[in-house]
Amino acid sequence: MAQETRTHAQRSSSELYPRIMIRSWNDFLQKIEEFLDGNWIFRGVVNVKYELLPSIGRGWDDGTRLMDEEARLLRCFKREARPYLNYLPADEWEWLAIAQHHGAPTRLIDWSESPMVSTYFAVWGSDPRQSMSFDGGLYIVPKPMGADDTARAASPFDTKDVQFFYPAHVTRRITAQRGLFTVHPNPLKAYDAPSKRQIVIPGRLKSEFRIKLDSLGFNHATMFPDIDGLARLLAWRVMPTTAAAPDPPRQPTAEAGAAAGPDTVAKPRFRPDDPQKGQWGGKPERNGWRLGAQVEAVEPGWFKTVLEVSSADGSKTLTEPVEFFLHDSFPKAKRTVRPQSNGKAKLELHSYGAFTVGVRLRDGTELELDLSKLDDAPKLFRSR
Repeated sequence: MAQETRTHAQRSSSELYPRIMIRSWNDFLQKIEEFLDGNWIFRGVVNVKYELLPSIGRGWDDGTRLMDEEARLLRCFKREARPYLNYLPADEWEWLAIAQHHGAPTRLIDWSESPMVSTYFAVWGSDPRQSMSFDGGLYIVPKPMGADDTARAASPFDTKDVQFFYPAHVTRRITAQRGLFTVHPNPLKAYDAPSKRQIVIPGRLKSEFRIKLDSLGFNHATMFPDIDGLARLLAWRVMPTTAAAPDPPRQPTAEAGAAAGPDTVAKPRFRPDDPQKGQWGGKPERNGWRLGAQVEAVEPGWFKTVLEVSSADGSKTLTEPVEFFLHDSFPKAKRTVRPQSNGKAKLELHSYGAFTVGVRLRDGTELELDLSKLDDAPKLFRSR
């Protein structure tokens, strides 16, 4: 396993992309106006904390194993999906596009030329009831030039840089969603697009946004133009609080051999919205070791958190690496940090709000700290 030896954040505060906060639907329409000139593309995420990371890259530490399992998954999909297809994909680009749109994990990220299509995904998500508790996010990046067939490599697995491409309209979903993709040569690395920014949609507004979008023609039936989409739409209109999910969660399948393994998902999850909660004993201090944190606001929509593992009474010093377990929204949710010369292990992060941190020391000691319980952290940080 590759070790995380740096103690500073993955990006400096000067590289934190702008987050645009809104207060209402009308405020959203005003904020989105400047991006309606045809020069931008969009991606909606149900939780604003989630970075631009391909689905196949979530939860892995070992890049080599990921590549092997990814190739295996695609082979299985190509072999077993054929009876369900009305159109036989012409190449691996089209195979990946179909796999992505039907929920298989791939190295692709979905985008749309329509901000309303992407906002639909930001306010619905895979669990409509749970998603209401999260602030959603609408990513906005400049529209790529030359993203056509002639610009492609022979295979999406041969690209050296992140590349946009417009897929053939091999499914009705791609047509309905005005879709295009980015392909990522390193699926473990979050995409830092140039001029990236994000509109934050408060969870309390999602119900209103769903109604507004439905009135404008952006709903389950139009995003998923089949009988399943129609059934979801009717269920929502009759019973809004129990509407079916528009898409299943994208996780590796056991048949494809892509299970994440014991080091990636260490223990059962008790709180899907806060995956480390309750996994590490619930105490920030144990066996003479302490997990502490300092939080400060750095930019609108961003907080810096400095995590530190140290001796509880100053009598011990760390000599071996420490494992930190973070929220899934971080591109690398498990970090291994070497102690500094002072015998402490420190990790600096930037985030939208609070989350629970788990720590495991080489002597078996486990520590847990819920950052939303920090009395000296900013109130806004603790509430997110």
